[in-house]
Formats: sequence, C-alpha cells, structure tokens
Amino acid sequence: MTSLAAPLPSPIPPLAVWVSRLLFNDGTALDLAPSDVVMIVGPNNAGKSLSLKGIAENVAHPGKDRRIFSRIEVAKGGTENQLKERIEASAVLQPDSPPTDLRYQGPTGHIFWSQAREGFARPQNGLGPIAQLFVLSLDAQNRLKFSAVAGSIPVGKAPPQHPAHHLYEDPELEARLSNAFRQAFGVDLVVDRNGGSQVPLHVGNRPTVGRGESAQSRTYIERLRALAPLAEQGDGIKAFAGLYLEAAVGHHSVVTIDEPEAFLHPPQARLLAKMLVRDSSTSRQLFIATHSADILRGALDANSARVRILRLRRNGDLNCVTQLDHADVKRLWSDPLLRYSNALDGLFHEAVVLCEGDGDCRFYNAVLDAMVDADGETAVRPDVLFTHCGGKDRMPVVADALRAIGVPVFIVGDFDVLDGEHLLQRLVESAGMMWADVSQEWSVVMRSIESTARPRTTRDVLTEIGIATRSLDQNAPFPEVARDAVRTATKSANPWRLSKEIGKSIVPAGEATSTCDHLLSKLRNAGLHVVPVGHLESFARSVRRHGPAWVLQVLQRPLATDPELAEARTFVGELLSAIRRLPTGLAS
Repeated sequence: MTSLAAPLPSPIPPLAVWVSRLLFNDGTALDLAPSDVVMIVGPNNAGKSLSLKGIAENVAHPGKDRRIFSRIEVAKGGTENQLKERIEASAVLQPDSPPTDLRYQGPTGHIFWSQAREGFARPQNGLGPIAQLFVLSLDAQNRLKFSAVAGSIPVGKAPPQHPAHHLYEDPELEARLSNAFRQAFGVDLVVDRNGGSQVPLHVGNRPTVGRGESAQSRTYIERLRALAPLAEQGDGIKAFAGLYLEAAVGHHSVVTIDEPEAFLHPPQARLLAKMLVRDSSTSRQLFIATHSADILRGALDANSARVRILRLRRNGDLNCVTQLDHADVKRLWSDPLLRYSNALDGLFHEAVVLCEGDGDCRFYNAVLDAMVDADGETAVRPDVLFTHCGGKDRMPVVADALRAIGVPVFIVGDFDVLDGEHLLQRLVESAGMMWADVSQEWSVVMRSIESTARPRTTRDVLTEIGIATRSLDQNAPFPEVARDAVRTATKSANPWRLSKEIGKSIVPAGEATSTCDHLLSKLRNAGLHVVPVGHLESFARSVRRHGPAWVLQVLQRPLATDPELAEARTFVGELLSAIRRLPTGLAS
C-alpha cells in the first residue's frame, strides 16, 4: 500500500464528521484533515464523479460503493449533547414519535435518536441516517434549487430549510454573498425581508434607504421589488449563488461538489473557486471534482494551505491516484510560466505533448488528427494536449510539474536539443532515465557533429545568398524571408546551426550514424522525441517560409497523403504509438 503525504495539522472542529482516510482500489492511502479542500482532477472517465458519490455513500454506509475506494475511514469531533443540539436545530421532532426513541424529520429523511447515537459513537461503522446532517452533495442540478422562492419561517423557532433563510437571518452573510455577486456579475443580491409568506431574492443595483425612509418603508420596498427576481435569472447566476452559499455557510462538515464550472463562464468559474476556498469554514471539508482548469486556477489563486490536488486516471479496472500536497502546489503555482500558460490543462488529459513553440503544437496536432481520421470512423483520437513553453530551456520545468501529478509527458524537440549537455541531461532525468544510460552515445554523436565544422569560404556565403535571392522580383520590396536567409548565410560556421536545418543527416556515415540512431531510440523510449530532419520547417522544404507563415501554408495541404510530409507522418506516428501504449481504461 502506498501512502501519500500527510495533511497539514488542523484543529478538531467542535462538532463535525470528516473523512480521515481514503483507501483507493489501487492500494494508495490518503490521510486527510478536517479542513482540507481536495481538488479531484483527471481525464474523462477517470472516475472523478464516481469518487464523490463513493465518498457520500460510504460515509453513510461503509462498503456500499467500492468502484473507486476499497475503504473510507471517518473521524468525528464533538459530544453526544452537541449532536442532540444539532439534530434539534436542523430537524423537526415528529409529534407521533415514541417517547422511548424520538423521531425527527431531517432534510432528506427520518432520524431516530437511537440510530443517531449509534452512528455518532462509531462513525467508522457508518453514520446511517445522521449522514444527512453532516454530508452535503451538490451536483449540477440540485445547486439550482437555491433560486426557488423559499417560504418564510419563524426566526429562532424553526431551523432554516432553505439557503435563503440563512441570508434572511444574517445581513452580514447577505453582504458577503452580494459582494461576491458584484465581482462576478456586476450586480447585487438583495433579500426582501418584507415578503410575507415568502423570502424573495432579487438581483440588480441595491437600492439605498433615503432620508426619512427605513427598510420597511413602502417607497423603499417598491424600489427593491423593481429589481429582477433571482428565480428568473440564467442558470449561471443561480448556480453561483447556490454553490457559494451552500459551501460557505451551513453546518455540513463534508461537502462534495461535482463540476462547479457548469453554467459558468471561465472568469466566473475561477472567481467562484477562489471564494469557495477562501470563504468556506475551516471546519468543513470540500471535495471538488472538476473538468475545468479555470476552477483549478481559482482554487490555487486563494493561496491556501488547505488545497490538495488529486489526479485520477484509469489503468484497466483500477483507479490510480497521484497527489500534490500544499508544498507541491505552492511551488507549482509560484512559477509564472505555469501560472499563466495552459500547461495545467494537461491535468485533464491522458497525456501531454510538450513542444518548443505554438507552431510546432499546431502542426503536430493537425498531422495526428489527419492520421487518426484516415484510419476510419472506428479510430479513437487519443486524449492528448499539445502545449508549449516558449523554447526548449523551460521544458524540464513544465515536464517535472506535470509528471509530479501523474501526467505522462512526451517532449518533442528540434535536433539541436542534443547541443548542450546540461539541458539534455535535465530532460533525460526528468523522464526517469539515468544520464549515464545515454551519455556515452551522446558524446560520440556530439564529437562527430562538431568534427564536420570547417571554415566557410566567400564562395559558400555568396552561394547561399544567391540561392535565397535568385527568384526575387528586383523591383519589389525586399522580403523578410530573404533577409533572414542572408543574415543566416553571413553568420560564422556552426555545425549545430546546420543540424537544425538537416537533422541527423549531418552525422557522418558509419559508426557515428549507428550510434546516433541508437541514442534517438533510447530518448524516444524515455518520451523525448527528437525531430530527425532538424526542425519543423524541414518536413516541407518546398515551402519558403518560417514559423507561423510556414505552418499556415502547410496546414492547407492534405496532411494524410501529401508525399512531401511522409517523414512528418512517420515521426508523428511514432509519437502516436507511444501515446496509445499508455495504460487506460473506462470508468464503470
């Protein structure tokens, strides 16, 4: 059994039940604190939603759902008297209940005092009916119930039955939620405390109490009721309100939230996640399953030691888990490259292909799509993200961060990635290979390439310039592509510069070429795919352009059949085969 990092110390809540340990069906054990915010991420069909259902069901009835967890351990804080007070504050005593065993009507069912005492005394055996007092599950549908107009209750004489009742009783809470609304939607959320048998909620610019008025004045109430009712707003506003209030207030000590991004635009999703982490009680555990990098970024924006990230993936019938604890999260989120790139989107895919630039990503992604489409309707497109980090020097940083959370990473580098021992060693070791396993072959290839260097003659330079300019219209402006070619021709001789243009063809024939092939094979097996023809543009030399302009022109070709792109298809085919060898499976 593998145990993941222990949680940070957390005070024991006065009355709470929380998940103290999760044992996954792959043998991994995760210890949790009462205040943890657990972000559950991963590719499609990894078991994210099932894990939430498993937590809620197993807290009430251990062993009921073993699809994700082999066991869930539960701990508690508080006394029996505090439990009795909680029941009486949250449920209604039934007048026909037997005097020997009081019966209450709880939020979702009956609670008998004898069963409540038993469940609370030994929570590891299951909470049974009192789970409804401690565990709240919020999915995409029940969070919208908040928008329904609530009936009024006698304050202090009956427990709140609707989130609006909490707002009605607590103006400070109303102000907090209204402030969140204004940040997200530019409007206030306002409670009408003069609604008679109802507690209406409105959205808009909060009316001010004028001179000579009070909150009960007819003129003030008329201005308030002129605002739009929350119940008539879009699902995004209603979902935001329901999630924030349910997670930030109330007495539930375990809250599971499935896909909080549903109905929300990305900026609102990010803000909601930040507020959920920041404003929820430290005596409350949150388990949030998401497909959204915006939700994940929002949780990280809160800069809270409570946040832990779990990544699920499928390996056959097993759900495998990898964790980032607070120290890992802090280190990851402090890197601007990771914080302001889409690299974190890789947590939601089966694998990541890391390239040097955006043009590389677009080209290789397009070729892969064309090859999969050419295989027919039954071909499955692998769930892979192509992303870049603005050059090869930052590749090890991104690769290390993604691999730390269990994301398989494949790196595509131009041939000159072999030029420089330090960078190549970092890439090799990031992939889990010892530098000593490839250093000897690399030294042979390095020396053989550098041995090809020779002084460049004037004839060499003039020939290159002539090739670059011979087809130009002498009366037209001098094009940028020709300017680049002249600049390159006048640079000093450098075999590695040439290697970027022609790839492994620069390696002398014989033993050096054999060693180079062996080195590239080893690197490929470790997930580092070196472009054999040099760089991207060398796959289609007939296109006299560079960078984005080259990509734009080449993508207009039939990528699956163009003869000149045969080497590109071979290269991407090797990458595709490596991705398809990854262990995967479908959630049951």
